[in-house]
Amino acid sequence: MKRLVLTILTLCPMFVLIGCNDSTEKLREDAEEALLDGDISLAKTLYEHVLDEAPDDEESTVLVDLLADYETFLEKIEALEWYEAERLGEKLVDNEHIPYALKREVKQYVELIEEGIALVESINNTLAKVDNLIEDGELDEAKKLLDDLKTEKDFSKLTTLKNEKHEQILQAERKLAEKEKEALEKERAEIERKKAEQQEKTTAKTTVSSSGSLKQQYLAKAEEVAKEEQELIENFNAISSSESRGLAKQCYDLWDDLINEVWGVIKEQLPESEFEQLRQAQIKWIQEKEALYDELNDEQYGLLAIAEAYRAIQEMTIERTYYLINNYLD
Repeated sequence: MKRLVLTILTLCPMFVLIGCNDSTEKLREDAEEALLDGDISLAKTLYEHVLDEAPDDEESTVLVDLLADYETFLEKIEALEWYEAERLGEKLVDNEHIPYALKREVKQYVELIEEGIALVESINNTLAKVDNLIEDGELDEAKKLLDDLKTEKDFSKLTTLKNEKHEQILQAERKLAEKEKEALEKERAEIERKKAEQQEKTTAKTTVSSSGSLKQQYLAKAEEVAKEEQELIENFNAISSSESRGLAKQCYDLWDDLINEVWGVIKEQLPESEFEQLRQAQIKWIQEKEALYDELNDEQYGLLAIAEAYRAIQEMTIERTYYLINNYLD
């Protein structure tokens, strides 16, 4: 009896070992089958169970690490971490232990990632161009780039990327819409300004036509200035040379104000090319007037010389005023 018990105790570890080996082999076969079926998560779990029973199993250790990298690889793709996903994908493809089917799948993913990286860079460049165009006011060109971007065939391949970039495109479209609205408001304001300006000119023309021609109006004004000058002279009692100078300057200022007013009207009425010619002639006339004033305004003759100088340039101004009225106002 003792010998039988001893024999049984001796054989027990062998039975346990055989049972363990059978269990480990069954786990390995199930893991391989799950891997062939594409159930990566189950395959990884089963290989981990193999390692629980056989920690020194090198093949299972390599495959657990490889499948862990594959899961991380998929997570990086899902998170749009393209460059990290590309690095992991290349590492997986180079792994000599990777099953053929899995290697082929990873290669397809890597190709898609490379497309995604190129597309991201292209989209980012396009959006930067759109932003610059919007800032420069080139709204039509910006809109065309956005429309082309949304209909790009490569863009529709990458569903996850499309979702991630879609919001950026929407932001660019919103910014474009705001700029278009601002441009429209400016255009409307400019139209209103031009309308008001045209209305003002029309009103001015209506006023002129109802009260006679511009020439007639300013000839009448010149007569009024001449009367006002005469009244100043008649009411003036010369006491000192400084007062004589003051009267001369007052008379001159009357005609200087009138010629400036006439000049302003001519500037509004005359075509730009004709006005430029007249402007050059007016500059020459002003230089001649100032030269005459300087010539007559001799300090050695005192204040009377100044008064005489004012009277001389006043005569020039009166002559020039009538010339402008008669030749440039209708």
